[in-house]
Amino acid sequence: MRHSMDTRNVMQAGLAAAALTGPLVFAGMPAQAALPAHVAPRQAVTATAGGRWALQRSPHPPGTVAPTFQGVSCTSAEFCMAVGEDNAKGALAEEWDGTRWVVQPTPGAADTFPIAVSCTSARACTMVGRDNAGGVVRIERWNGSRWGYQTSAPGGFSLTGVSCASAGWCMAVGTAVSNGIYGPFSESWDGRTWTARSVPAPTGGMAMDSVSCLSRTSCMAIGEAGTAVAESWNGVAWTLGPAPVTPAQATAETLDSVSCVHTQECIAVGTYMVGNQQHALAEAWKGTDWSLMTVPQALQVAFNGVSCDQGGRCTAAGYQSTRNGNYQVAAEDWSGTAWTLDTTVVVPGSTQLSDFYGISCGDNACTAVGRKELLTNKSGLLAEQRR
Repeated sequence: MRHSMDTRNVMQAGLAAAALTGPLVFAGMPAQAALPAHVAPRQAVTATAGGRWALQRSPHPPGTVAPTFQGVSCTSAEFCMAVGEDNAKGALAEEWDGTRWVVQPTPGAADTFPIAVSCTSARACTMVGRDNAGGVVRIERWNGSRWGYQTSAPGGFSLTGVSCASAGWCMAVGTAVSNGIYGPFSESWDGRTWTARSVPAPTGGMAMDSVSCLSRTSCMAIGEAGTAVAESWNGVAWTLGPAPVTPAQATAETLDSVSCVHTQECIAVGTYMVGNQQHALAEAWKGTDWSLMTVPQALQVAFNGVSCDQGGRCTAAGYQSTRNGNYQVAAEDWSGTAWTLDTTVVVPGSTQLSDFYGISCGDNACTAVGRKELLTNKSGLLAEQRR
C-alpha cells in the first residue's frame, strides 16, 4: 500500500469495492502512474539481522519538487542503486558508493517513472517502470557509468517488478490494460532482447506486482486478481500456482513484494484490511502451498518490500501508523522462526510522514529507501542502512 498517487491506491479501492471476489476492472490510471516499487531479489550472501539503522543523506537533483525513492538493489554494503521519480523531473537514480549517495542522470523525461531495480554488480543494473507520455513500459540499463534505454517487448502498460538472475538474464513483470481491465504482462531479457512471456490469468483480470528469480529457470511472481495470486516460472512458461491464503475477516488484501531463497522457500509481504484497519501481511512458500505467518502488529503496520538472505532470514520494510494518525517508517525481521519488530529504525527528524518503499539486504547490511514529508509539507528522499 502506498501513500503516493499510484496504482496501488487504485487497486486497493478496487479490491475493497470487490470485497475480495470481484474482478479487477478500472476506468483508467492516475495522471502520474508512480506504480509500486518492489525489491529485486539480490545475490545476497550473509545475514540480514543485527546492527542498527542509520539515516543516510541522499541529495536531491536540481529542480526536483517531490522526489521519492521507489526501489533499491544492493550487491554489497558498498554498492546500491536506488530509483524513483519526481513530480517535476520524472525519473531519478542514485548510486551508493559505500560512503555517500551520488545522483546518476537518467535519460527519462518528466513523464518517465521508474518503479523497480535489480543489480547483479556495480556495472549491471536494470530498472523498469512506465512512460506516461508514450503509454508504454520503460526499461533502462546501467553499465557502470551511465543509464541507457532498452527496447521493451510490445504490449505492456507498466512494469512493476524486475529480477536479474545474472548480468545477462532478467525477468520483468507488470500489467497490460485493455478496455479498463488489467491483465498480467511479463518479459524476459537474454542479454540482447526483451521477449514477451505469456502469463495465465484468472477470469476477470490480474496485475503482476513483484518477481523473484533464483535462475533463468526458477522465478516466483505475486500479483492481484481480487485476492492475491502467485505464478511460477520454470524457464519455459508461467504457471498459475496455489493461491496465497486470505486472512480471516479480511475485506481487502495485497501482496506487494516477494523474495525467494530457493525453489522451496519464498516470503511474500503486503497488507490486508479489516474494515478500515490495516495489518501487515506475510506469507511463506514451502514448495507446495502458501501459509500465513504471524506478524507483530505494534500499531497498524503495512509492508511494502521484503529482502531475504540465503540463510532464510528476511527483513520487511514499510510503515506503521502513529497515535496522532500519521505514519512513520517501520521494519520487521524474520529469524527463520518468528517475526520481530526492529526498534532501531530511525524516524527522520522534523517529519510528519515517512515510508519505506523498497529494501535490499545482504553482505551484513540492509538498505531501505522511500520518502519523507517534512513538517513544512515539503517532501524528500529517504534512505537508511543497517550494518
